[in-house]
Amino acid sequence: MDDFRLKDGSSVFLTLKEIVSTAELLTVLKTLNHVLITETVDIQATEIWIDFDYMGKSFSVNSQCGEYRFIRNNLDTDESIVKQIIDCFTAPESKSIKS
Repeated sequence: MDDFRLKDGSSVFLTLKEIVSTAELLTVLKTLNHVLITETVDIQATEIWIDFDYMGKSFSVNSQCGEYRFIRNNLDTDESIVKQIIDCFTAPESKSIKS
């Protein structure tokens, strides 16, 4: 698991190669029970932000430089919640998402 701290206090907990479209990424993300996509922003087709809530916590996905970076916006987020998101994208049945 990645754990790269950002200046705003959030942290990158997963980095995957950007080998699928944003639509496909959202389809996989929506397989998590109770996930709520709160915002998607496409910045001049060079960068994408997806904000979502899961299990009462706030997360973001950012695409830059050919990678999707998954960010937890609250460092007090329980590791079991973070692990569920990681497992959603790295489980064997998610081969099309894994790097």
